[in-house]
Amino acid sequence: MSSPTSWSSSSLLPLLLPLLLAGAAPPTPKKDVAFWRGLAESKFAVPEGASPGALLQEASLLLASPDPTLRDGVGYGAAAEWIVRKKVVEPEDLRKLLALWTHNLEEGVGKTGDDRVLLRSFSALDLSLLAQRDLDTPYLEPAELTALLNSALAYLLAERDLRGYDANKGWIHATAHTADLLKFLARNPRLPRADAARVLPGIGGKLREAGEVFAWGEDERLASVALAVVRRNDFDPAWLAAWHEGLVAPADGLWDAASLDVRRFAAVQNAKHVLARLHALLSVVPDPPLPVTEARASVLETLKRLPS
Repeated sequence: MSSPTSWSSSSLLPLLLPLLLAGAAPPTPKKDVAFWRGLAESKFAVPEGASPGALLQEASLLLASPDPTLRDGVGYGAAAEWIVRKKVVEPEDLRKLLALWTHNLEEGVGKTGDDRVLLRSFSALDLSLLAQRDLDTPYLEPAELTALLNSALAYLLAERDLRGYDANKGWIHATAHTADLLKFLARNPRLPRADAARVLPGIGGKLREAGEVFAWGEDERLASVALAVVRRNDFDPAWLAAWHEGLVAPADGLWDAASLDVRRFAAVQNAKHVLARLHALLSVVPDPPLPVTEARASVLETLKRLPS
């Protein structure tokens, strides 16, 4: 792989080719690395005559960079500044970014150990900014929110590369980034109730199927998604009860077998960690309404059912 500081149009071709074959229209890379670093140094002041939306489409290529100063520092940093903080990206461009970043979630999904996970993971993180923007200043229709939730839940379960942090490449964190996206979607009152009901089962599926114990704070981020569901005005306690039963199921007979089932053990540990974090989050909700108080008690009872 070429050094991130020497990227050119030709070195980006492997990243662009799948998009081209899929019929998408990714931006042509025109800016060099010095431009993007200068943009970050200027605290993302929009260059005169430039379109923030168009720049973000081009900067989306940086989401695949193994250099965290480009991926985190520019690919995500510029998006956070222009989409959420300054809100200078127009809805038309937000929808273009939505299409581009959603498409990226499918690039190499299911594979492990290669750098394509960076594009997927940081596209999910940037999608969380689009969901946060819609929560602040709505621009998406309920059907578009449903479609985004569908993509997020599908990606959460399909992603097999669960690396959290790499000493050279920085944060990878696909599960945590997808949790951020789900959190903002779950907070959105315009997300249809039937869709909100699918969020907790989606989290449960990931906890059961991960096959390893999350060790990089993913449990905290997933618990924040569950908190967002519980705090919805249309929350149904039955959602939580069903979720709890799914989390407890892998613990049945776990210690009875002659040898440890590692995948089931990981599922139980992940459930315990997420529930413990959720209980802590529910405990600090100021002036908690009755659904929050009841949910906190329910989470505690479920924790007691899981083996220690």
